[in-house]
Amino acid sequence: AYQATHRERLSEAATAHFAAITGRPGRQVVLDPDFLVTVYEPDGREVTPDQLSQGARDQLYFALRLAIADLLADAVRLPLILDDPFVTSDRTRLGRIRETLERVSGERQVLLLAHDPAYRTWGQPEALDLGDAPVAQTPGGAPAPGGAGSSPSGPAPGAAADETLGGDPS
Repeated sequence: AYQATHRERLSEAATAHFAAITGRPGRQVVLDPDFLVTVYEPDGREVTPDQLSQGARDQLYFALRLAIADLLADAVRLPLILDDPFVTSDRTRLGRIRETLERVSGERQVLLLAHDPAYRTWGQPEALDLGDAPVAQTPGGAPAPGGAGSSPSGPAPGAAADETLGGDPS
């Protein structure tokens, strides 16, 4: 009964997130007793994750991660850290994902790390003070691409640029 209750809660939360992200209400995400995932279309058709497009599959798994985070952190809201998670999403679904993350950030801190400069408008940019942490450098002495203290916008050595969608930082 305990496992079935959690499966049901995960299915309900994943269904809500997946519908919000895809813009297709009526889809239902179901987890079987072995926690294998199936999506049921509004017409009742059963779809396995491998039958979805890569973008829809990534969005399904993102919806499941959000649902798992909600279940695991029922009493304590831990930060949600995302590193370039939406590379296969189209503009329409990216807009819905952004709305979902803005809603989630009201309950927990969300950190979005991304190379794409389009994400700079998401949330509130924050600079991280790495203090005396070593900074990876190229032979010429400049911070190494992708190393601590570097980003596409190039903050000063010793700081890294990240995007946060707010939420309670504690």
